[in-house]
Amino acid sequence: MCKKSKHTWLLKDPSFVPKKIRIRVFLFIIINLILICCLPLLAITIRFPYGILSWIMVICFLILFNIQAFYIHVERYPLNNYSEYKIDLKKDGILSDSTGHYIKVSIKGHIYEVQLLNKVLIFNMKGCFFPFTVIKAYLIRQFTIGYINKHKLVSDYMGKNIDITNLYDNYKCVKVVFNKRNKTCESYIIKDGKTKMNTLMRAINGHGFAPWHSGNAHGSSRYHFKISEQIFVKQKSKNISD
Repeated sequence: MCKKSKHTWLLKDPSFVPKKIRIRVFLFIIINLILICCLPLLAITIRFPYGILSWIMVICFLILFNIQAFYIHVERYPLNNYSEYKIDLKKDGILSDSTGHYIKVSIKGHIYEVQLLNKVLIFNMKGCFFPFTVIKAYLIRQFTIGYINKHKLVSDYMGKNIDITNLYDNYKCVKVVFNKRNKTCESYIIKDGKTKMNTLMRAINGHGFAPWHSGNAHGSSRYHFKISEQIFVKQKSKNISD
């Protein structure tokens, strides 16, 4: 049986995308302004009903452009080497108190230190517009990857909230505690044995993953392939500017 590549074109960053963040932000603002300015111009210059069709086309392109811009941005983070934030759930452990397990995050400028039981993870989030979201998405997918590989699920589960109790029964509730400027913010990444991803986290972790199929005499069937954090690391590494 011949299997398709596990890397789809969705995981590939267009070669024409500038590596410098300032240039990307400048182009992002300019293109959005141009598209938004097109809407009133189309309403004035194009008669009904063709004007509505033009509006729909521009709005669809605006939405698709911003979605792709979001992925291009978040897939570059964290900026530092993977060895500095690589996690082994069994070896590194998670902090706990009377209320349950928690992961402590301290912020020092653009550096985010994630405190585990036996290790401190370092995340360089300089220039990131969604640092908390990216870090929580990373932490959640460490549980998700292990569960998918253990139970041989298809890769599209990366973008879903799933019950991981069968593998991580000791981590039924895990929250992340952010400390910044004497303020504390808490949010669950696992609650009642189920991962807690919002829309942006599901988008980050599930981007580029699809229900893989293999052809056979009776059509196509879904199959499992082993997922690792290296898939995300390789994508990040090729997109970071020097």
